[in-house]
Amino acid sequence: MDYKILEFIRLHFKCSFLDKFMKHFSTLFNYSIIWMILGVVLFFFKATRQYGFEIFLALTLELLICNAFIKRFTKRERPFKRNEEINLLINPPKDYSFPSGHTLCAFLVATIMIYFNMWLALALFLVAVILAFSRVYLYVHFPSDVLAGAILGVCIALIAHVCTNQMIRIGWLEL
Repeated sequence: MDYKILEFIRLHFKCSFLDKFMKHFSTLFNYSIIWMILGVVLFFFKATRQYGFEIFLALTLELLICNAFIKRFTKRERPFKRNEEINLLINPPKDYSFPSGHTLCAFLVATIMIYFNMWLALALFLVAVILAFSRVYLYVHFPSDVLAGAILGVCIALIAHVCTNQMIRIGWLEL
């Protein structure tokens, strides 16, 4: 099913506008730098400090759970490695495919923002969906990679939120 969806997108959605847009949009979110900057900005102000902290806690959990464990355990090859017809529009990622880290981080931050500002959260969920689609469009992830990334992102964000509130409640963290 993953390949059927990938091929459908490749055959029916490919165009020069989307090639450029998806390439630049996806690259903008490499290495989670945008999310780290948002976390720093939120942490800087007392009223939003908790959300900045939650973003950093969640990104740390993502690094440990996704990059250090799941990707190394599943060792799923990226789709472009299985299809030699594909000319990538971006530099080929060197790590494994499952789950999508770009998607995971975007959904993680959007979920945390629900507790801060619902309108900002909705905008970030839209960004997350477009980012997830870009990863499939660019042929660097399978649809199941981005679906798993979205689910894990929401779950890790909820864990970070609960942990942060618990640390505040018992006095381990003062924000």
